[in-house]
Amino acid sequence: MKAFAAFVVDKRKYVLVLYVLLIAAGIVGLFYTNVNYDMSKYLPSDSSVKEGMAVMDEEFGSLSSITVMFTGLDESERQTVRQALAQVENVKSVAYTAGDDAYDRGENAKYVLTIGAGTYSDEAREVLRTLRTQFSDYDVSYSGAVADNDLLITTLTEEIPVIVLIAAVVILLILFCLCESWLEPLLFVGCIGIAVVLNMGSNAFLPSVSFMTFAVGALLQVGLSMDYSIMLMNRYALERQSEPDPASAMKKALAGAFGAITSSSVTTIVGLLALLFMSFAIGRDMGIVLAKGVLISLLCIFTALPGMIVKLDGPLRRTQKKALHFPTAPLMRFVARARFILIPAVAAVVVGAFFLKDGVPVNYIKMFDNPDQEKIEAVFGLENQTVVLYDKNTPDEAVRSFIEALEAREDVRSVEDYSNTVGLPLTYSELADRFRNAESEGKKHLTGYIVFSQESFNKPYDERSRTYAVSSDNKAFKAGLGGYSIYGSCLDGSDPCVRLDGYMRGENAWKIEKCYLKEASREMLDIICGKFFICHAPYEAERFQSLPPDLAEKYREKFQYPERFARINDKIVAVPFKPAKADRDR
Repeated sequence: MKAFAAFVVDKRKYVLVLYVLLIAAGIVGLFYTNVNYDMSKYLPSDSSVKEGMAVMDEEFGSLSSITVMFTGLDESERQTVRQALAQVENVKSVAYTAGDDAYDRGENAKYVLTIGAGTYSDEAREVLRTLRTQFSDYDVSYSGAVADNDLLITTLTEEIPVIVLIAAVVILLILFCLCESWLEPLLFVGCIGIAVVLNMGSNAFLPSVSFMTFAVGALLQVGLSMDYSIMLMNRYALERQSEPDPASAMKKALAGAFGAITSSSVTTIVGLLALLFMSFAIGRDMGIVLAKGVLISLLCIFTALPGMIVKLDGPLRRTQKKALHFPTAPLMRFVARARFILIPAVAAVVVGAFFLKDGVPVNYIKMFDNPDQEKIEAVFGLENQTVVLYDKNTPDEAVRSFIEALEAREDVRSVEDYSNTVGLPLTYSELADRFRNAESEGKKHLTGYIVFSQESFNKPYDERSRTYAVSSDNKAFKAGLGGYSIYGSCLDGSDPCVRLDGYMRGENAWKIEKCYLKEASREMLDIICGKFFICHAPYEAERFQSLPPDLAEKYREKFQYPERFARINDKIVAVPFKPAKADRDR
């Protein structure tokens, strides 16, 4: 050890030059460190959540969502905004239904955007940046995982340097009070600062570090390693009392303090490396970075700090002062006298804390406040989308029971599932009930396709031949207009406009293999450019008639202004456009 101490002290100029180069490399490494903000990456490999996410990425691709709420839009502006949102690059779809309480509440309109990129990708953040720029003149709020991640990155980027600076100032103030020289605290903070830069910069060699480790790693490293430099300085001050030569005193101090400092640091490193055995991999992430940080701090104290102290020996002696000492003798006398009371009291506190620890509330989700999210939740309530994956071979009845159990919960607003629209075998009566309920509850028409099973026929048919388009919005299904029969049309045109109850009743009834049902969107079939007229054609009449006053007023308001058309998600959307000149009104 004496040889190492002699080498470090005698070659201190070269050592300090080396550290200057290492500091430059560490600063560069900071910019190349990959910070991971996706906590799901640290879940155990056998976790059902992680397995499910892997299946989703493989089967459905990487997707994410952004919830956007606009305040103060009129009806026409809401449709225009929907079109503009759908045209943003990487936006796959925009969920918004005018008049639906889930999207429209008072002066607030909510849009749910599906992004064709992962939550933590640069592409998703770019979508958010585009939205903020494009709609900067609107009263708009953003929430969802993408918005939270962007806020997290921005917050950490802005706050970490400030927090580190505050911590450094506080540490310096404490050391100024306790040290015997005004210069000592600057040496301690400088040495540990070098170690922090080297540790954080060396993270560039790791595949990634979690944002939690990136945020608190520097502060924890300072707290774990600062005392090592104080131990070396105290030993140097002791040796300096009998040794007039600073270099010789430092050689003795380094050799003498090496064992105590090393043993203290090794126990700390071993404790941190124990985190490597956590199944939640963020423990391994933090354990590696902090253990590496303590080791680098130890190397800096053994190699950089000795040269700095010897070089500044003169200024250290000239800036000596009286350190602040706390009278500990009275406290020790009290502890000795009250030991028979204190020992049981401490034991009781430890035992009580052990049993009370499980009652401490732990928040695993909310790490910071998002004002935009709170604003959206205040209008539309708290929402959380959860994806449940199950094997497609799961029995239909089991799936149906599971869905019904979810829908029965008061805290579940809706359940969208393959079985809701596809896959559950329905009888004609069940299908008719769904149509009837949809028509009676808010006049929300259902439309979709029925695919009959091949076993229903005595000869093979392709799927188009077995698929029939259906809709609850047909005259024969409405009460008083021919009964409640459901009409369908075969997709290949071989069986047009037939009553499905004739096929789906009786012993030889066709069985449903798949059924696709959704709320009808009233798709536009024709676009009329130029002059046109509207006439009345009631079901019970045999000829066209003039419009009654209520319908005349309805269509006058609807077609008062021209309309602009756009194709959004394979649908044509018409938005009224009020010309600048009033003479273009119809």
